[in-house]
Amino acid sequence: MNKHYDVIVVGAVSMGIAAGYYLSRQGVKVLLVDAFNPPHTNASHHGDTRVIRHAYGEGREYVPLALRAQELWDELEKMSYLKIFSRVGALGFGPKGESPFIDEAIASAKEFDLSIELLSSKEISKRWPGIAIPENYEAFFEPNSGVLWSENCIRMYRELAKVHGADIVVNSPVEDIQTYEDSVTVVTKNRN
Repeated sequence: MNKHYDVIVVGAVSMGIAAGYYLSRQGVKVLLVDAFNPPHTNASHHGDTRVIRHAYGEGREYVPLALRAQELWDELEKMSYLKIFSRVGALGFGPKGESPFIDEAIASAKEFDLSIELLSSKEISKRWPGIAIPENYEAFFEPNSGVLWSENCIRMYRELAKVHGADIVVNSPVEDIQTYEDSVTVVTKNRN
């Protein structure tokens, strides 16, 4: 296949397929190439679900990104006939005063006025009988977080990218990327 594209995305799962969809939706001529046939079992998206939370223990600078991502997942679900997101909440806990991740998640929730419930170990055991944590732990429940149905997300982004004109080449491992002054050639194992 000797076609010209504005953008070639190598790896058409998770980030790649989403990028392909958003670019094609803007009228960009996109080619997505994957070594397998997404969704598949050979990447980190594999499996039923992935957690999405808004209070971030890795740093509060991620909160606006997580909230924007949630808006985009909600938008995708409105366009989808597949389940994309389940608002089941997210629970976090760790030793009081010894868990920087939990402390930062709680601080980020407070800074961005996110809905969280601070819970004791007794409250957790009462609410979720299968979970028992030590009394010296602190915990929070974030009711607006939940899980993404990861393979459904990829299926929908793939379908919508095609609707918007993206080409998708699957089962074609990339063997070489040749760069020139004003272009790039991507060579796959199948030479397509």
